[in-house]
This record gives sequence, C-alpha cells and structure tokens, in this order.
Amino acid sequence: MIRWWESHHVRSVNALLLTATILISGCSVEEVTTPTSTLEPPTATVAASPTDSPATETPLPATPTKTLQPSPTATPVPPTATPTQQLTPTALVGDPAHALGEPDWIETFDSADNWALMDTACFDTSIEGGVMVMTALSNKLCWLVTKPEIQNFYLEVTMDPSDCLYGGEFGLYFRGPESSSGYLFTLNCTVHYLMTAWDGQEGSKTTLIDEEIDPELAWPTRENRLGVLADGNRYRLYINGEFLVEVEDNTFTGPGLIGLAVQGGALNDILTVRYDNLAFWELPPSEVVTPSP
Repeated sequence: MIRWWESHHVRSVNALLLTATILISGCSVEEVTTPTSTLEPPTATVAASPTDSPATETPLPATPTKTLQPSPTATPVPPTATPTQQLTPTALVGDPAHALGEPDWIETFDSADNWALMDTACFDTSIEGGVMVMTALSNKLCWLVTKPEIQNFYLEVTMDPSDCLYGGEFGLYFRGPESSSGYLFTLNCTVHYLMTAWDGQEGSKTTLIDEEIDPELAWPTRENRLGVLADGNRYRLYINGEFLVEVEDNTFTGPGLIGLAVQGGALNDILTVRYDNLAFWELPPSEVVTPSP
C-alpha cells in the first residue's frame, strides 16, 4: 500500500454515496480555452461530452463526522494561556498536508465500499492491494466520483502511473455540482499540469491553466502527490507539497463531489494509474468575497 503518512485517528465515514460517471471527449462539443503558452510536444485536445449515466440505487452515505471542540467550562484559564487558532486558507504556509495535521476524511482503499467500480470501453477500475487501480483504455478523459460533497477544503491524493505515453493524463476531480460537471486538476505525460472546468450540461470544457512542470519537482512516471486548496472562487494548486499557482474562477463555487480521473494515450494507448490516500481537510472560508456569476 502506498502511504506517506499514518492515518490513525482519522475521522471516518459510515457510508458514502458512490456516483460514477464517464466523461468522454471527441464529440461535437464547444471548448472554451484560456490562452496559454504552448510547449512541445502539444497535449491532446479534449472536450466534454458525457454519455454515460452515473451509478444509481446506491445508499446515501453519512457526512463525515468531525470531533467537536470541548465547550467552555468554568475552569479559570491561566492568564498566560493563548487560545489555539484555527488555520485559515490565507494563513497556510508550506505543505498543506503537514500544516493542517490529521485530515477530516481519508480513503486508504482497503475496500471498495465507497466506490462504484467501472469496467467500460473508456476505463477499468478496481481496488487491489490497498490502492485504486484505474486503467484508461482510450484517449477519452474519464473520472470516478464519490461523496461527501465539500466546499472549502484542501484535497490531495498520491498517484503512481505504470507508464506515461504521449496524451496520457490523470489526477483529481472536485467541486462537481453533479457527476458530469466539475473541475479537474491533472498531470499529463508531456510534463504539464492543468486545471480545467467541465460543464456536462452545456457540453463544454474551459482550460484555466496549462503549464510546464519543473522536472526537479515532479515527473509523470514517478509517484507524486497532487493537491488543491479550494477557497471560495480561488484555487491553489500543489504538487508534492509545493505551491504551483493560484487560479480564480467562478464556474463552481458551491459544495461538490470529489473523485479520480484518468485518460489514455493519444493513440488509445493503455495507461494504468494507482491511487492511494485520497484525503481532504475541510477549511473555514477566508474573507474573500466570491462574486456572483
């Protein structure tokens, strides 16, 4: 099992709603892309075109429980005592996973209880040896989602691809208002990181960021931690605990689903990625005012 920390004392979820969807590119879909610098070799262009419905008839999971702070008592507080302050998104420094302590929720993939595993023409998913194994079978981007829905958070996962051929892509899905829409933060096999907004209702994709990664920081064929901090309409992207960039976007600002994504090579090459330790820390919103759409 791939682990980078021990997850003792983790708050658990009694049951999670499993919702799965496949988002397929290549159909007649409008793509709106923020201009970015193109670095060789160019990445494959994809567009949202949801064709499969998510799994149904899955019992609703309970919202992850949180340990309440003790209520104030009549015990006098020493004059020199300083109350512990809760970290806000704007106060985070360094690796968020280290700064925030124990996560509110973590999936160590010891069972498939929280997922509706898929075996389709787009991808195959299974849980083996304490990891989620996702094998892309085509050059279409697919993702698997789960509940609970969270709004302001730091979310991260450890990922380890078997190989990485031109056109391959993999990473995190988050803030999905429903399973055919949401954001993706991904790493691709041309050593770029991307953040995209997919609108399954409109059938469109917007590329918010597409930048080259420093090879000293991350390489697609190595094990990497991918993380995103969502704070209102601001998104801070991290790889291996290192801050990359902050993106502002108002497409999806409410609570949403989370999940994992994978896409095969440009020539429908098979790409297998192993995911472990999908975790989130819920955060209080900072004093950022989110504009109305």
